[in-house]
Amino acid sequence: MHRFFLSWDKPACRAVAERLLAVEMDFYKHAVLVPTRESGRQLREFLTASCPGKAVFPPRVLPADQFIQPEEEENEATRLEELAAWMQSLGDAPHRLYPRLFPKRMPDDFSSLLDMAAALQALSHSMLNQGVTCGQAADACAGMDERWPDLSRLFSRCGEHLDGWQLRNRTESFLQAAAPSRLAATLLETGGQIIVACVPDIPRPLKHALRHAEEQGIPVQIWVHAPEEERDAFDDWGCPRPEIWAERVIPVREEQIRVTPGPGSLAAETCRIIAQTAESGKTDLALGVCDPDMNIALDARLRSYGWGLYNPEGRPFAGTGIMDLLRHLLLAMEENGKARPVFNLMRSSLLCTSLGIRDQQYCCASLDRVRQKYLPETEEYLVKRLRTDYPGAIPSVCKILEWRDCMKEPGRLGERLLAWHPALADAYGADTEAAEVFHSCISGLARLQKKSGLFSAPATALQLLMRCLHAARVKNGRKEHAVLDALGWMELHFRPEKTSS
Repeated sequence: MHRFFLSWDKPACRAVAERLLAVEMDFYKHAVLVPTRESGRQLREFLTASCPGKAVFPPRVLPADQFIQPEEEENEATRLEELAAWMQSLGDAPHRLYPRLFPKRMPDDFSSLLDMAAALQALSHSMLNQGVTCGQAADACAGMDERWPDLSRLFSRCGEHLDGWQLRNRTESFLQAAAPSRLAATLLETGGQIIVACVPDIPRPLKHALRHAEEQGIPVQIWVHAPEEERDAFDDWGCPRPEIWAERVIPVREEQIRVTPGPGSLAAETCRIIAQTAESGKTDLALGVCDPDMNIALDARLRSYGWGLYNPEGRPFAGTGIMDLLRHLLLAMEENGKARPVFNLMRSSLLCTSLGIRDQQYCCASLDRVRQKYLPETEEYLVKRLRTDYPGAIPSVCKILEWRDCMKEPGRLGERLLAWHPALADAYGADTEAAEVFHSCISGLARLQKKSGLFSAPATALQLLMRCLHAARVKNGRKEHAVLDALGWMELHFRPEKTSS
């Protein structure tokens, strides 16, 4: 592997783009690994802007963590099926099965066990992304921490459940990370190479995959965003050496430090400085946020100035219309026969559009009038009053009830949601990523219910599905501003918005 050092006199994306253009115009045949999706978008923008009036065929640009994502196989466990395996492995009394991991009795209700299973799954994924298994951690911490042996045993039981369901555990794929076969074949055919561009952290699986690519005959170059004289401060993979940078003295003057009493005032002071900088004609700023909780206050304050904030991590799936609809469906299952869930479901524009209901406004108004006049508690009485006073709303209300009853059939929730998904995707519109994430999870639920017979109770299966979706994030569409998040730091490219999006 060959290291090439870029200078610090320009942003990393621009430096990489100019280096690509300087080397050759046939850069389309290469693969460029970048730290984040947002940095990849900016790189393509710089390449396009550098070639005005010409057709540009950019290289294949992908985030470094996607390079080691194993190619999907039909029998590979989905995140939902993994979560179900963790849930089954915990059992009814995890403090008895794993006393060193759970020294105190934990709540044994379904929701608490599901939250614990999700936390353990997230821990497992974080470790696997670094090429470490629970068994390796237990061996490394032998005699120092008694929790790891229990966690290793719990992880093994999780794998046994997946094996019993004839599903492949993704652990094997991560530990045997290799260059994607299709990409490797294309690079070999075109004579392209892999360029690791300014990636500050390369975990063990990615190193394994890059070595595998070199063994196949694909050249690998490491581009470092630093001057040549800083060569010794970076390792062979272009990652900063902590022992060197920890000793560096950062010259910060007293007048550069501002102290504020809380996140709100800190966000206000930040926006005031940004506004002053913009007025002076400087439009490029770098904004470092050390605490993610600060993003909430900062986003609110930026929007009050008329500026947008783009978070490359995406927005939580929990805030999407799909999740709101699932919450209303769960309420309808838990309050079977009650009137309240009918009001909530009818107010879901997503559900009404997917079911072809065109008179949602009239139906909601009719339901509100019935509620104000009769205060119906049961679904039966609500429908009776509608038939008498507002018969025009009955066909649409019946569609809602039929959809709900279809989802309540035991052991069929995944299958029913999968059949409904095409109509949902059409109703969701242009922002399809949430629908794609949802499809992946309900596919796993349908297969799990068919293979194992577990989670046949509709409400239980729906809780499992919602907990799996809770950890997912959906990327926002492109906006005028970009925040590039790499190891806790964000670059904010500020331009005053003319229109809000």
